[in-house]
Amino acid sequence: MYKLVITFLISVISITASAQRVSVEEYIEQFKDIAISEMKRSGVPASITLAQGILESENGNSELVKRSNNHFGIKCKSTWNGESVTHDDDATGECFRAYTNADESYRDHSDFLKFSKRYGSLFNLDPTDYAGWAKGLKKAGYATNPRYPDLLIKYIEQYNLQQYSLAALNALPGNDLARPAVDGNTNQPLVITGEKTGGPQIDQEIKGDPDKLSSINNTKCVFVKKVLPCWQLPMQTISVYKN
Repeated sequence: MYKLVITFLISVISITASAQRVSVEEYIEQFKDIAISEMKRSGVPASITLAQGILESENGNSELVKRSNNHFGIKCKSTWNGESVTHDDDATGECFRAYTNADESYRDHSDFLKFSKRYGSLFNLDPTDYAGWAKGLKKAGYATNPRYPDLLIKYIEQYNLQQYSLAALNALPGNDLARPAVDGNTNQPLVITGEKTGGPQIDQEIKGDPDKLSSINNTKCVFVKKVLPCWQLPMQTISVYKN
């Protein structure tokens, strides 16, 4: 009888624990806004921040996160004066930074990269170059796993994390925002059919409000030799081509 009760309780605990586990999608939804705001503040791409958070924290389920709110596996280092916990990583009982909440962890992650000389070269990259950032983090020594860049890139592409970097760029003040151009004769959106070199002539250069883009599905724009929906582009003047 007692064995049956114990078995039942273990099963209930296991089911409950499984039900409480945070999915990748839930993690992204919870932290995408802080990742965007940190990109605006520090320049660290939101796509990279979220991918590292997913990987380092097991999308918020790791023991380190539960004990310390440390979402990025940042160790104490000699400059850390805050709270800490010990955790087994490359060695037994290593010192890791501890935070009051997840937002503090996200802000410290941005500052850790921004103000460390070893990561300085990353900020010379295009903020939309997530592959360059992923490889640069590994090269600078952020992680020892040789597959670290590939894992970050996989998460970014699988869960379309690049959209949050682009959202941050579109919200930056003092830049030109893109909107769809409209044909003066038909009042229909103009559509990309090629690039400037070897393609059709530019119909017009446009600037405007990206909030109006979501309802116009057949408008596309050129950015860094890629054809994308206009609303996915960072703020800039964009070239729109006419059929």
